[in-house]
Amino acid sequence: MNPSALLKQLLQVDRTQGAYERLFGNLGNADTRLVLTDFSRYCNLYRTTACISRQTGTMDPIAMAFAEGQRDAFLYLLRQLNYDAIALQTAIKEELDHAA
Repeated sequence: MNPSALLKQLLQVDRTQGAYERLFGNLGNADTRLVLTDFSRYCNLYRTTACISRQTGTMDPIAMAFAEGQRDAFLYLLRQLNYDAIALQTAIKEELDHAA
């Protein structure tokens, strides 16, 4: 890859990273915590992705792969934000406690 193309790619990554941080980067914001909490639930962050078929009673590899894809999408978001797992878990717990 030539230096000009590499620089262009790095600038795009930096702009994308900045967009993630502007949208989701403030755990002190109630809306950010609410959305991340909802998304973490939907993406199976804190539960197993092992899926049992209701029809056969055996592991369903397709459903499990789909659930792992959801989890991977959320983990990608967290990597983009460089979130500390403990800080995020604390924020999600606070949001869940507040909702109860």
